[in-house]
Amino acid sequence: MTRPGGNSAPVFECTVVTVSSRVIDDIIARLEEIGETLGEESMTILREAIDRGETVRPPDEKVVSQARRAVDKAIHLLSGLTSQ
Repeated sequence: MTRPGGNSAPVFECTVVTVSSRVIDDIIARLEEIGETLGEESMTILREAIDRGETVRPPDEKVVSQARRAVDKAIHLLSGLTSQ
């Protein structure tokens, strides 16, 4: 499909898909549980490192914290869908 007037640049059509807010709310609730679990695991890793006398943040805790931030971001993004 080309633009009117002979321009050969393609025209893309968009289809709007709506997602049930009930489904999104369910996903958000599950992500919140996952985020809490990741937070608890992060604290456990730190506590165990302290108990062992470590003075450097454990690499595993860094990864778990990064995963939690990603989950929090997903929650934030999905929350925008239900507030529209």
